[in-house]
Amino acid sequence: MHMPQMLQRLRTDNVSGATTLVELALDILEAFATQEASQTPHEFVTALDTLVDAVLAAQPSMAVMINLAQQALQACPDALPLTTVKQQLQQTLAAFRRDLRASTEALCQRALAVLPPQSTVLTYSNSATVIAALRYAYDHGRIRRVLLSESRPAYDGRPQALALLAYGMTVEYSIDMALFERLAEADVVVVGADAVFPEHLVNKLGTHALARLARLQGIPCFSLCAANKFLPMTATALLRIAEHPGQEVWPEAPDGLAISNRYFDTTPLALLSGIVSDQGIYTPEALRLLLQHQELSPALQRLASGRTASNH
Repeated sequence: MHMPQMLQRLRTDNVSGATTLVELALDILEAFATQEASQTPHEFVTALDTLVDAVLAAQPSMAVMINLAQQALQACPDALPLTTVKQQLQQTLAAFRRDLRASTEALCQRALAVLPPQSTVLTYSNSATVIAALRYAYDHGRIRRVLLSESRPAYDGRPQALALLAYGMTVEYSIDMALFERLAEADVVVVGADAVFPEHLVNKLGTHALARLARLQGIPCFSLCAANKFLPMTATALLRIAEHPGQEVWPEAPDGLAISNRYFDTTPLALLSGIVSDQGIYTPEALRLLLQHQELSPALQRLASGRTASNH
């Protein structure tokens, strides 16, 4: 598959979670590293900047894309010979892919600490990280059943349900609003995250309401999220919660009807019991203090500044 086709696939995938989509972004950048025909290091790095911007625009709500972009750009100073720049990019992408898989394994082990034995777990939307953690927990006797919903408008709860069913787990599936009613049956709520900032996280629309209701009912609610999705507040200009076509919600809607179709919302970290990552289990306050000291690379700062200026 050629890079334009892969970019189009990345742009139009509204079902897969961030971990799955960043694997596709890695494929795109690896193809660039081997196929790009630039004659000088400066031309190569300029072309990489353009491609990175396109990758970020394709999935504008996913922090792992930003961290991938940051590492790719940092690996390519144009002061080095062209062959060296290409080699460094390829090595960086290979290391990122290895780290991505290792971080999921470490997170699964840490998640056992928040999942009681034989628990009923309620989850929402499609997350490869959540699927991996629930499978691992099931193998260790922690999961009795999983409650989840369709996750409209793309019905991305379906692949989540199929993945868990194929593993032999008991899954109970409902429409989205019924998930709120069934919350009282759950021992714990786990959700993924597409981006985590010092004060809030970005995830599927409905996560905020689910976390708030879990807090009111005294049910623990955790986000399972690798540290490659942690970002400082300065990165907010690089992420965007987009409006999508109303036809996805109502294909033949009457003229004049306004339809809102956002895939994501923001959830205050203060509503969560904790954030489980590959590096540890954080309280909201501990994570806020950690992320206060993170910084974007100069290359991503330039991208962020450019997007901020274009929005005014």
